[in-house]
Amino acid sequence: MSSEICPVVKVIREIRGAGYSDESDDNVIIVGGSEGLIAVSDNVSFYIMSRKMELARFELTRPTPAACQAKYKSMFRGVVGHDNYHNYVRIIDKVFNRDHMYKQFSRLMELIDDIEELIVAKVGTLARAGKSANVTLPTIALPEHIDSVIMYNPALLCIVVNQIIKYINSMKINSLLKTPVTGQIDPVPKFDAEEPDMKIVIQPVASADAAALGDLLEQEMIVANYVKLVEQYHCLVINHINKVYDVCYKIIGSI
Repeated sequence: MSSEICPVVKVIREIRGAGYSDESDDNVIIVGGSEGLIAVSDNVSFYIMSRKMELARFELTRPTPAACQAKYKSMFRGVVGHDNYHNYVRIIDKVFNRDHMYKQFSRLMELIDDIEELIVAKVGTLARAGKSANVTLPTIALPEHIDSVIMYNPALLCIVVNQIIKYINSMKINSLLKTPVTGQIDPVPKFDAEEPDMKIVIQPVASADAAALGDLLEQEMIVANYVKLVEQYHCLVINHINKVYDVCYKIIGSI
């Protein structure tokens, strides 16, 4: 009796406890404030599982050299010949749910605009009535199109969100509020996962066999596993942004 492990069984064993994890707290998010919509963001794990299962099922067919060559072209067309950064962006574009981070961040910027407009209007009303208010409204300047760039750059995402948190924490506007807002929002922790060498190019193979296909998948998974950590960090940041949302809602409701 052969001791060889079925490739599909092998993948399933790898996935359990390390692959698709829809019950992991690291991937549970709330979008739109602490009372917002609860969701799970674990698309990269599903991508990893799908890629591994696709190759495992193919190996079960005892493929011919011609079949391996065809699979090489169909499965790795967008992978080989490109560096790791290309594949990093490709996976993010393919599997990330942009409605989560993009909409969460965009809505946050809208809330800040709303707060500033309300403050200016309230100060103007007081001035016309001959009254003054002790108000300090800091400035914040973010680069254009930052909402799309932060999808790919967790370090920049951390910097930008912490700039916004610092801006909110520095507001001195309680004299305008019916109910003073107290307390400080903690900064977002840094993303500390080790980034793979993004300059490495996944080289094409002249003659693909099952072993070569496995090697190519392993190389792709180095990047995919890193993207999974980026996705988890996005979840952490989204949940942290909810704290900023909550403060913004309190300010808007109290002006």
